[in-house]
Amino acid sequence: MKKLQITHCADRQLVGSGVPINLGEKKRICIAFELITNPKLIMLDEPTSGLDSMSAYRVIKLMQKEARAGKCVIATIHMPSSETFMLFDKAMLLSEGHSIYHGRL
Repeated sequence: MKKLQITHCADRQLVGSGVPINLGEKKRICIAFELITNPKLIMLDEPTSGLDSMSAYRVIKLMQKEARAGKCVIATIHMPSSETFMLFDKAMLLSEGHSIYHGRL
């Protein structure tokens, strides 16, 4: 939770607590929950959608650290900022369902 900067949500219930949790917090809580088991493969579908640019950057930066630690990280992402995009090692760009680029950045 510290890595995703959501420690303030630690004592909240996701449903029925009366204390609202925003979409960004909920998304980061779900990612944190999956990281608890220390998986070797991390697959993320739109991990940054609904997040502000700084939160999106932090999520992808954390995934970069996980990859540098030897994990395989695969993510789909639409319209990242240039700073966030440059955190990826490899990319596959698609247009109309066809690969137009696949390789290192």
